[in-house]
Amino acid sequence: MKKIALIFSLICMSPGVWAQTYECDTTSFGTGGWIGEKMFVFLDTKEQKAELVDWTIHRVFGDKIPVDLRKLSDTKYLLSWKLNSFRTSNDATTKISYKVRLNTARPTFTISGHLHGYDNVISGSGRCKIRK
Repeated sequence: MKKIALIFSLICMSPGVWAQTYECDTTSFGTGGWIGEKMFVFLDTKEQKAELVDWTIHRVFGDKIPVDLRKLSDTKYLLSWKLNSFRTSNDATTKISYKVRLNTARPTFTISGHLHGYDNVISGSGRCKIRK
């Protein structure tokens, strides 16, 4: 766990100008490990841009990635992304689609995912700390 926290801390210190950075702790309700314990959301509502990193993204890309951002209300946002050609533990290749609903006023979130071609339930929720 300390190793994961260190990796994420280094990623968060990488160059970039973000209006808000959220450090989010996740409680996963599904099985299979498709949602990490921690997620970082980099949000610029003025520019309508967002980037995100969690354990799965870090494993695939080694850094945060840009995600689609849609404003739902003044304090609620929908972030979505897809990981293509993702290797599963049984050495199969699949796609995973994720959605995060972020409430910046509380700050809380829910996350859901769809593992294409499988019936896995991928969901979770949690609270975030504003880091900047």
